[in-house]
This record gives sequence, structure tokens and C-alpha cells, in this order.
Amino acid sequence: MNQNLKINLLNSDWDSVLLHPRLSAQVPTKPGIYGIFTVKDRIAKIAHGLQVRYIGMARKSIRSRFLAHTSPTAEHNEELAKIYNKENLEFWFMELPKELISQAERELIRAFKKNNQTELLNKINYKNGA
Repeated sequence: MNQNLKINLLNSDWDSVLLHPRLSAQVPTKPGIYGIFTVKDRIAKIAHGLQVRYIGMARKSIRSRFLAHTSPTAEHNEELAKIYNKENLEFWFMELPKELISQAERELIRAFKKNNQTELLNKINYKNGA
């Protein structure tokens, strides 16, 4: 992983919000990366039983991607659309400089695919190279 990216990811905080369109104002309109997770429960406001479902990037607006994932007609991932109303989904996001977004998404997809190959619903794998 690129050293600048590693430093950014380690020194940055992730924010999260329930994946529901009425909460879109809590999501920034800046570029960044995001993940969609199933959360089984919260204990003392701490997410318990996180299950990664999707990792993505937003070159222009994280909020636009958030809204696309909350709309059945705009959702590009059929598997994710199937679980939208069935699971407790949270949208986790981090603002990043544009030049780091693609690499951050790629590295996160690789890491999650390596650790659990059945949960992630991304169609792109980034297993090797690129």
C-alpha cells in the first residue's frame, strides 16, 4: 500500500450513518471512499457483528453515491439491492483527496476479499496487480 495512503487511512476517522435517503444530509458532498456494512446490533453505540457488503469510491460526491445506493432504480449492484430492505445496512465513509481514492478503494476491496470471500458483493475483485 502506498505510504501516503496508509498514513491517511490510519490517521482518518470513518463516519457512519444508517443507509436511508432521509439521512443524506449527514453525508458530505466531497470525494472519498465508502463501505456498506450489515450491522447485527449496537451495544453502547458500538457496532457489533459488522459484515462488509460493498466497498466503493466517490470521485465527486460521497452523498451522490449514498443516494444511488438508497434508490432501487439507481442501484447498479443487483445483489446489494436485494438486501437493502432485508438487512440493517450502514454506510461508512471517509473523505479523501481525489488522487488517493482509486487506490484506497482497490486496497480495501483486496483486503476484504482476502479475509472473507463470501460477504463482499463487489463485482470488481482487484485480486492481483492493477
